[in-house]
Amino acid sequence: VSVPGVYSGFIHGFLFGDAFDKGLTFKMGQTHVQRYLPELLEHIETGRLSPEVIISHRMSLEQAAEGYKIFDKKEENCRKVILTPGDHKVAIPNSDGAVIVGT
Repeated sequence: VSVPGVYSGFIHGFLFGDAFDKGLTFKMGQTHVQRYLPELLEHIETGRLSPEVIISHRMSLEQAAEGYKIFDKKEENCRKVILTPGDHKVAIPNSDGAVIVGT
């Protein structure tokens, strides 16, 4: 990452100035999702991987705006929102791990 200038404060919740002060180097890129998707799905289907550990909310597609808001504001310990077309129910795990389902 090359960013000329002087930065302080938060940029998208990250103290960019601290990284400058420490002389950190970042390497970033995107993964080729389609390349890895078949193997990933196989691991999920066989139970080797469980995406449930990161899914905190399930909402209908109609509730997408609310899901994005909850995620953006880090409300309700939101980690990952799964949107399902045609489903009008909301599932939110509480602190004991039990799921609260509402409409």
